Amino acid sequence: AVVARLRVGGSASDTGLSFSTADNYDMNFIVRPSGGSISNTIKRLGMMNNTSGNPPSSGIYFEYSTTAADTTWQCVTRSGGTQTRTNSTISVASGTWANLRIKKNGSDVDFYVNGTLRCTNTTNIPTASVAPVIQQQDTTNTANNDIDIDLFSLNITGMTR
Repeated sequence: AVVARLRVGGSASDTGLSFSTADNYDMNFIVRPSGGSISNTIKRLGMMNNTSGNPPSSGIYFEYSTTAADTTWQCVTRSGGTQTRTNSTISVASGTWANLRIKKNGSDVDFYVNGTLRCTNTTNIPTASVAPVIQQQDTTNTANNDIDIDLFSLNITGMTR
């Protein structure tokens, strides 16, 4: 079985490492919003089909968006523009490390924050190919919104060779 496909196309949205929607995986991030401010920002970490859409049309990711008035990490599954967005209830704070884990197993997607299962989404699982993305947007171009990354790992699970 093919684990991943590196596609090089004619535009930025056609280029990248993509995974089949049938793949099961365990993805982990240790991140810290920093820069002194977490206002005027959108942060997304996980699997998405593109980075040009806001939000992407398909993906499985954690999201924090002050545009949506978030104060906590949100657990998102999104397919063809329709999403399931579940509140993890874990606050986002500048200078505070968070261990964010996404575990996809078939049609179930489990979202963990700091080792504790916070959300399980079973709807709007993407049917488009997706790729690992860490996305950071400053919505006003005035704030110093950074995200420090201590760890990123991705394990494709359940494969036979």
